[in-house]
Amino acid sequence: MLNDKGNHLIGGYRGGVIPDIASARDRAIRLFRSFKSASNLSAVEALEVAVKLYVKLGEKVSIYIFGDDYTESPSGPVIATL
Repeated sequence: MLNDKGNHLIGGYRGGVIPDIASARDRAIRLFRSFKSASNLSAVEALEVAVKLYVKLGEKVSIYIFGDDYTESPSGPVIATL
């Protein structure tokens, strides 16, 4: 999990995958509920970090961007970066 600046929110999983188990999901939900941070309202930095760390040639990957203030057009910087 990364914030919009590309910093890991749960440092113990940097470069790895958060396991799909109840305790990890609960921790992530608690983190989202308590998350308070200044934001630049752009996911470009996080997308760049995610692609560099988690995308491997020949493997399938899903990257999800969550937010409530996404105002860029479909041809905006996030899509251009991707």
